[in-house]
Amino acid sequence: MARGGAGRNLQISGCDIEANMHTDAPPTANILLDSTGGSIGEVEITGCTIQHSTRIQAGSANIRFIGHSTRVPFTPEHRHGQLVISGNMINDADINIHLDGVRSAIISGNTLHLGPRHDILIEKSAHVVLSGNTFDRHPRYNYTDEIKQGIVFRDSTDCMLTGLHINGGTSEAAISIHGGRRFHISNCTVVDVSKLALVLDNVSASFVHGNLIDLGDAARLAIRVTGGKDNVIRDNHVIGRIEQL
Repeated sequence: MARGGAGRNLQISGCDIEANMHTDAPPTANILLDSTGGSIGEVEITGCTIQHSTRIQAGSANIRFIGHSTRVPFTPEHRHGQLVISGNMINDADINIHLDGVRSAIISGNTLHLGPRHDILIEKSAHVVLSGNTFDRHPRYNYTDEIKQGIVFRDSTDCMLTGLHINGGTSEAAISIHGGRRFHISNCTVVDVSKLALVLDNVSASFVHGNLIDLGDAARLAIRVTGGKDNVIRDNHVIGRIEQL
């Protein structure tokens, strides 16, 4: 855990981090980096096993990065980041990865499962790339049915989701984007989810193409677009309906 200060060049690599949150304490994270009151950036989390336990604490996260940093005189930008999360096995916290107020992050090549609330929650962030991760509701880890999973962006801009493989889960949608603009979503596979594959809610200037979505029933709603403007959705293979309101 790191709070405030002026942390730079932090590398967490090759570690097994498990069950370090007490159920009677306020929710926290296996890895918690909080820039509030300071500045934390230039962080790499690579090649780790990051787990909690089957007694999952509401509001907990495997990795939580809060990038709202103290301003510096030469820019109004207060978000910090320069974050890499790559090649990890991540599971068993309420939210697997939570980024709040982060700028410049790459989340790639990880396997994530058992996220009761969210696989990934990204808020008030920019220039975030999700690439080549797998989100599988693996039946051999079926400890509980209360697993929503899902990827959620809120009030974020200039983000890319590419090459994701999403299987299972009961969240509102496998990918939900609420607010923001300039999202690029391509080459993702979404199968066997209980509800929608993709929700764009008041999102603008975004491009969705080249994705494979199979809900197993052409009558089911697969993609819902509400509000926003200047979006392009084309050249996807969708077994399901697309609704634009």
